[in-house]
Amino acid sequence: MNSRAPYSPSAIRQWAQDPTRESQLLCKDIDCERYSRRHGISRTSDSTMRTLHPQFCLDIQDRMLAWHEGVSDVRDAVVGMSRLSDVLFVGFAVRPEWDLNEPLHWSNIHVETIVSEQVPQSSSMRNALNLLTTTIRKEIAVPHIMGYRARLNEITPGAGYVIDVTTHQIRLQDVVLAGAPSQPIATPRDSELQTPTHTSRQHTSTQSCDSELQTPTRTSRQHTSTQP
Repeated sequence: MNSRAPYSPSAIRQWAQDPTRESQLLCKDIDCERYSRRHGISRTSDSTMRTLHPQFCLDIQDRMLAWHEGVSDVRDAVVGMSRLSDVLFVGFAVRPEWDLNEPLHWSNIHVETIVSEQVPQSSSMRNALNLLTTTIRKEIAVPHIMGYRARLNEITPGAGYVIDVTTHQIRLQDVVLAGAPSQPIATPRDSELQTPTHTSRQHTSTQSCDSELQTPTRTSRQHTSTQP
């Protein structure tokens, strides 16, 4: 089912590692190339899609890069749009991976909030954002994470493809729901409305554009993992 997108981390990595290239690429060169390849894809979206897209990345490292790059691109676009036109924007992003060693409770789910610059300046907007984030955790993030295993198991990897340990383990083990919060309910702090934080019980991302030049290590799917 899987087909590699020309704007995927693996495709950009292959382009960046071209041995015939005479000059060294800068981060902005990689970003511009990725944007040019991705430009206009929203006009080809499939609103009837109920499973993973054929261009879904089978490797956890590529998925983390796609997350990091996408959130960074959206954040830049939102801030620029807001400064130029006073548009107010509020958006949310949630990764589907979860630490299988921990029970899932909505209060522990990290929701990346992407907002225009008006929101942190208004206490009423910040309060409203906290309420919205709670709803996103409960009503959208929980079922999205809980259904991830079923979506992954609909994938049939191509011949010879080796799934990484983390993805393989997610395909085998269900996420367990917690009966009660394990920690106080977390709400976005003012600083989180301006700078993305990637620290939670879900997988974390600290990659920069330099990671495009690194080839993901694929581990035998016969192994098991206790650390997503």
